[in-house]
Amino acid sequence: KNLDWFPRMRAMSLVSNEGEGEQNEIRNLQDKLNSTMKLVSHLTSQLNELKEQMTEQRKRRQRMGFV
Repeated sequence: KNLDWFPRMRAMSLVSNEGEGEQNEIRNLQDKLNSTMKLVSHLTSQLNELKEQMTEQRKRRQRMGFV
């Protein structure tokens, strides 16, 4: 009646599935990181464009004040 020899929850198929699950999780995280990096890059360029527009408006206002 001793079943200690039976590999409960230690089968080779379980081990390989765990590794595949971890790889899928890593891939998902990498995809999310890549999309986040693209979004940050896009937002950075938008902020730079807005900064340039604000600078241009400030220059126009200063010119109008002098004229």
